Amino acid sequence: MRCGYPQITSAFELLRFPLILGVVMIHCDISLYLPAEAAAFDEALRVFTKCVLRICVPLFFVMSGFLFFRSGTLGRKSLLEKWRRRVHTLLVPYLIWNTLGLLCMLLKKAPLLAGYFPQYSDFHISFGTLMSGYVAVGDYPYDFVLWFIRDLMVCVALAPLLWRFLRSTRFAGVCVLFLASLVFKVCGFSLSEWVCDLSVSLFWFSLGAVLPICGVGNRGIDCFLRLMPAAWFLSSLALVVFASGNPWIYRCQDMLVQFTGVFAALYVALYLTGRGYAVSPWLVSSTFFVYAFHGLYTGLVVKSVVAVFPPLSDLAAFADYCIIFLSVVAVSLVFYFILGRYASGVLPFLGTRRPRNGKEVG
Repeated sequence: MRCGYPQITSAFELLRFPLILGVVMIHCDISLYLPAEAAAFDEALRVFTKCVLRICVPLFFVMSGFLFFRSGTLGRKSLLEKWRRRVHTLLVPYLIWNTLGLLCMLLKKAPLLAGYFPQYSDFHISFGTLMSGYVAVGDYPYDFVLWFIRDLMVCVALAPLLWRFLRSTRFAGVCVLFLASLVFKVCGFSLSEWVCDLSVSLFWFSLGAVLPICGVGNRGIDCFLRLMPAAWFLSSLALVVFASGNPWIYRCQDMLVQFTGVFAALYVALYLTGRGYAVSPWLVSSTFFVYAFHGLYTGLVVKSVVAVFPPLSDLAAFADYCIIFLSVVAVSLVFYFILGRYASGVLPFLGTRRPRNGKEVG
């Protein structure tokens, strides 16, 4: 298995849509609505989320860090060009989708829906409260899934500092960032939860960045990746069976599962792309739209399905989960198809690349 830059980027393309499906599955969680009779499904969903689905977001950060530093260098001109592009691909879509999220939140305050969303009853419109959902420091944005874009924009803004740090410290610098994120998450030091979470985001972004900075096309990386599927399985088994009550040990176990899972997924993707497997360019191009759009209405779908079909047993809970997931994905793809068919000029402003002749552009 070769592990050069073209192979890595092809693997990323293969992973993008399956990973966003994993993110959707996380947000289709129905554990709050499960009675004791569905305890087996609740436990299975918890293990699946902890050991599989929680790999998705870290891997997106790793991919973003790798692609930002993919040339292995960062001159002033290239940095300014990268920042300019990220304004179009991150900041503008963030503002647009967040505005749509604000409108959806105001709709949920309407008398017909207010009973289903009591968390918005205390929201009062003012300049300060309106801006809080855009800045979203210490809280979620209006379109809650966009916390990832918010943290990613901070990572991109800090790129020059990360570049200098990682160029001089290499993999040791990533270890330092890991230890910092571990200390922040466990101890807190009276810092805001967002600062602690941001330290974790910076670690994953830097983990992706250090690969092109240090070079990825060598046997050492190949051998490392080959070990990851087995390492992920063993670390997941240890987390499930031997989960520690000590917050330091448990956090290390949790990060180890995500670390090995990220590289196990990359190994599998490299293996599949090397044998000619690929995801439809249209589905790949829909990734950002599905990601941002589903955050606007998934909560309503979850509440509606469990109200109509109460999850009173393990089988019923599994059926509800599948109905919610398939409904959210189908609705998102249908809306993406309609926009692509009749208003394709809008898609770039929503952070989406348009497929043309089977390939993505933009």
